[in-house]
Amino acid sequence: MKDKQDIGKKLPRSDGDNFKAVYENYGVACPNCGKWNEFNRVTDIKSIGTACGKKVQCLHCKCAFVISTDDVKEQYEYFLDDCEELIKQNRYMYCILNLCQACEAFFMKCIDIKLLWEPYRKGVFGWNDKKYQLFDKFFERVHKRFKKFSYCKLRNIVFDVYLNDKSFSTQEEIPDYLDKLTDNTIQDPSDRNVKAIVNEKQRNILMDLKKLKIHEIRNAVAHKEGFRPTLNDVKYHMAQVKSFIEDFKTVFNLHDILEYCSISNVMESLRKRHIEFKNI
Repeated sequence: MKDKQDIGKKLPRSDGDNFKAVYENYGVACPNCGKWNEFNRVTDIKSIGTACGKKVQCLHCKCAFVISTDDVKEQYEYFLDDCEELIKQNRYMYCILNLCQACEAFFMKCIDIKLLWEPYRKGVFGWNDKKYQLFDKFFERVHKRFKKFSYCKLRNIVFDVYLNDKSFSTQEEIPDYLDKLTDNTIQDPSDRNVKAIVNEKQRNILMDLKKLKIHEIRNAVAHKEGFRPTLNDVKYHMAQVKSFIEDFKTVFNLHDILEYCSISNVMESLRKRHIEFKNI
């Protein structure tokens, strides 16, 4: 019987320059028959991480091949990118839903940075290989705590940790914060509290966050009234959401840490695939 490792090496690879990566699907031409495939990441590729290096089967000629390249983006970036295609299809209601999801995903990423990634970068989870397992354990705990939080509650946690410039320097401080969260913690902060911030840019961007109303438009679309937005509605809210996210990243210096998160996620994915490969 041929070694599985040798068989894997002989599979054709997709064109790394010709693919379409979105949040839910991955599109690529088959290197054997040339026909375009739209793979669902979960059902067909069986991965919510990078599709790079994954073996798939052409939906047309049924030949197996390996995916060469994938875009590595944050959830909120995928949701924003999907809006462009939804606009082309005149699906404005879904675009509003995506914009609100983008905000919720961005809020969760901001929370992750404070509770997980900044501590990880500072060595709170240690410096040896066990830090990955420990990080995953804390990641699960944080996300379990916020699993049922929707737009407003996630937004107000962002207010709490950024307006108050909270940091977590020990492993004990993270679960302690999660356990002590109360209704008082997740209330919408008053304008007075936000305006008391000394840093003008931070003060302005947090006031912009208070003024952001994409969740109200989402509720109008999703609930009984079934609001049907116009193209102008969508363009206005998309510009507002994109501008807020980019400004927030700049004002709170998140670009560097987001790049660090992205690289770390890729390296961890490759590390896991290396372990899987060795165990074949």
